[in-house]
Amino acid sequence: MPIDNPCFPIKEIALEDNTFGWLARFLQPVVGQCVGKTALKQIQDAANNALIERGYVTSRILVPTQTLQSGTLRLRVVPGRISEVRADKPTIGWLRAALPTSDGVLLNQRDIDQGLENLRRLQSQSDATFDIAPGLNPGDSELVFHPGTGKRWHAVLGTDNAGLDSTGRYELSGSFTFDSPFHLYDQLQIAGTTNANFGASDKGNQSVSANYSVPIGYSMLTLSASRSRYKQTVAGFDAPIEYSGVQSQLQAGLSGVIYRNAHARTELHGNLFHKISRNSLDGVDLPVQHRDIIGYELGIAHRQYIGDVVLDGSLAWRASLPGLSSNSGTVVGTPDFDGKTQIELASLSAQVPFKIGDQTFSYQFGWNMQNARTPLTPSDYFTIGTRYAVRGFDQQLTLAAESGWVVSNELDWYVPTPVGTQALYAGIDTGRVRGPAAQYLLGETLAGAVVGVRGNLAPKNVLGAALNYDVSLGFPLSRPQGFKTSSPTLLFQVSTLF
Repeated sequence: MPIDNPCFPIKEIALEDNTFGWLARFLQPVVGQCVGKTALKQIQDAANNALIERGYVTSRILVPTQTLQSGTLRLRVVPGRISEVRADKPTIGWLRAALPTSDGVLLNQRDIDQGLENLRRLQSQSDATFDIAPGLNPGDSELVFHPGTGKRWHAVLGTDNAGLDSTGRYELSGSFTFDSPFHLYDQLQIAGTTNANFGASDKGNQSVSANYSVPIGYSMLTLSASRSRYKQTVAGFDAPIEYSGVQSQLQAGLSGVIYRNAHARTELHGNLFHKISRNSLDGVDLPVQHRDIIGYELGIAHRQYIGDVVLDGSLAWRASLPGLSSNSGTVVGTPDFDGKTQIELASLSAQVPFKIGDQTFSYQFGWNMQNARTPLTPSDYFTIGTRYAVRGFDQQLTLAAESGWVVSNELDWYVPTPVGTQALYAGIDTGRVRGPAAQYLLGETLAGAVVGVRGNLAPKNVLGAALNYDVSLGFPLSRPQGFKTSSPTLLFQVSTLF
């Protein structure tokens, strides 16, 4: 603190109209200091900066006329409050559901940021904004909401070749999303996939799902349901054998942001799920492969912004509840399996944008890990060799076991074109599985490379439909002896958004 002449020893700080419990502690180091004109301005600036750093961007600290000879420094707090929250045009929902603040509350930028995050997750509200306008009284501000301009519903139709040969390599998919169906800035999405060869009687793969989410201030409630079925034909001694199965899942989750500032956000989540699966051989049920499991997952996720760099990390614990599960299934090699499963999950990722000259690039790193603390049924295995975990393989064969990890690296080069921005990319991935089931595999490690292009073509038709695509060539770099895959592997995914 600068030494002024004259200066006066401060014995006490008196805060007028203080509504911030932490402010007195923040200013406590001033007690015992000799304060003059320059130091007084520094104290005021530090207190105002502390308010802004904590999100109170309209609150102020004033220095009333006074003499410091008594040893008491008086500071006046002008709390910045919201006099009114209003929208400048009709909205599609009750704003209070998404915005964790209201009339008469201290204005905090963190509340506005959270509200925007809740709103912009809806495609129709991707361009929604808030403005802070002066209120009628000192310290008061109006929070003016500018709703998004997009339509409330969207449909996507797509196709890809990510399926298995045994159930149908070429797939069709579709989804319908409706924003704010109950006027709570909630979202309902219904989606489905099917194999493209409808007439095939010996194989098939279909799935349907519904997802619903609704914001509750700093929290988010999610509900989901899904059902899938598959059919494949395998060789038998006398005739082909049809192997089929049905899987369904219900899940309810609640997440909440427990910390956020201008550069970081931390979130907790908890999910409760119910999984049911049944398999049959030539139409005859296989009771040994039935599952009816109830379980839960608890986790924490953190996002950190460092300049333009975005870092994400998460930890989670997933476990079954044998006492509530009807049929926990069996585990090969574990005759005394009691149905209790426990899994540790972790992930790290980084997105690093940069420029070389006038060209825009982005490096993306990802690491995912699963560690099984108990025996697991195959549906909970960690799998590598897919388009999402160790690219470069045709996905007809994979490696799966109780535990494992994956590391992905990708470099993107963004190329603007008259019809939209396209990205040329190249990646190298590697992964490893381990656990008791690994002894039955051809090996434990895979490494692969991929080069491709993805992007979108801006709508040029009366339906306003945009075309999104991702086409890549994959190359295996390392694989176990006998692990068959195409080289190179051509994968594509094309979808149109209405």
